[in-house]
Amino acid sequence: MAEFHLGFANEQTVRELSAARQEPQWLLSDRLAALSGFDSLAIEEMQLFTKYTTMGTARVEDTAPYIQPSPPPQPDPSETTGVSGQFHQEEDTVKTLRLSADMRSRGVVLDTLQDAVTSYPEKSRPLLSDRHGLPGRDKFAQMTRAMWMAGVFISIPDNVTVPHPIHVRWSIGRDKTALLTRTIVSVGSNSNVSVIEEMDRSATAEGNSQALFSGTEEVHLGDGSSLKYASVANAGGNAISFLNRHASVGRNARMNWALGYVGGEMTKSRVDNLLEGRSSAVKEVQVLYGGKSQFFDLFSHTRHIGEDTVSDLLSKGVIQEQSKAYTKGLITVEKTGRGSDSFLGEFGMALSRDARFLAIPSLEIENHAVKRAKHSSSVQQIDQNQVFYLMTRGIEEREARKLIVMGFLEPVVERIPLEDVANRLRSMFASKWAG
Repeated sequence: MAEFHLGFANEQTVRELSAARQEPQWLLSDRLAALSGFDSLAIEEMQLFTKYTTMGTARVEDTAPYIQPSPPPQPDPSETTGVSGQFHQEEDTVKTLRLSADMRSRGVVLDTLQDAVTSYPEKSRPLLSDRHGLPGRDKFAQMTRAMWMAGVFISIPDNVTVPHPIHVRWSIGRDKTALLTRTIVSVGSNSNVSVIEEMDRSATAEGNSQALFSGTEEVHLGDGSSLKYASVANAGGNAISFLNRHASVGRNARMNWALGYVGGEMTKSRVDNLLEGRSSAVKEVQVLYGGKSQFFDLFSHTRHIGEDTVSDLLSKGVIQEQSKAYTKGLITVEKTGRGSDSFLGEFGMALSRDARFLAIPSLEIENHAVKRAKHSSSVQQIDQNQVFYLMTRGIEEREARKLIVMGFLEPVVERIPLEDVANRLRSMFASKWAG
């Protein structure tokens, strides 16, 4: 079994983090309970995937955490353009925090998680310690729950449609530092919102030593609501990222994940979807492009709990040079999940002999009265017949290979619900092409 060490993961650090933020006792108790879980849990909770778990590239045991909270951002009276709200944190400093006047007047909240604990305790406390929150048996989710240093709180009241996306950005990668964050999104009944999240390289990142970033996105969807959540992870080459996303989906609610992975030395991601309400649905697309010695470990777990729930999960990845990618998926239809309709697809393309791609889809069915329970996977190389065909049409070989690779990824990219994000991913993938 792989091992993972983090030098600052101890009770002293947790108490220092909590004291610096002047947190209430219940939150300190929640942090300490999570620390106990982190200490006791294995890196991989599912025996099926133990063989395909490695932490060899993560050497972050001597990273230093940001103990002191970020100072409050400077007031920004300017109105937002093209977005309904903006949050940007670079390393330990909040650079931007603003929300349109129209959204404020309608009761929408966009705030740092630290301030939300004191300003909106009736809203934030149930979500931070909710029993349907972060998975209790995931080591890295509990790590972030115990030692989060910064965060974002987004709350949408009932019957509100947010006309433009809310933009959340983390700039990370300073040598030998650790930043752990939580993003809480609560969407009321019959409301609609889009969130764009970006992780990029900070101006102070040097790339000589590894940096740790561990972030969660915790989503709670009320009945009849919808959320489109698009995320692009493009941190610096020295970044080690642990990403944990979790959505509890109410009756007739719709969750749409669109997740892209490009940069960073190592990315370990987990997505949990709880389809609790009747006729709830999730659509999830994940796409990655790896090069050099990058490593990606992506796990998705969707649980059909309510009746007549629907999941459509698709991931695709391209790897070249010495990069590696594992895509691991699990759909569980519980005893209460009568009438479920589920599909899980995982597809990879390896462009060199030294690259390795593993696709491991799984189904766990406890109620056989389902409409569909299907999975599919494949790993392939570039089809030389396709290359030959394009060359006969006057396209030189290197460009023909590039067109085939981009065409392989495009069915996933085009399903990203926010066009600006899709176009940025296309540009990032094209720039990584090594021929």
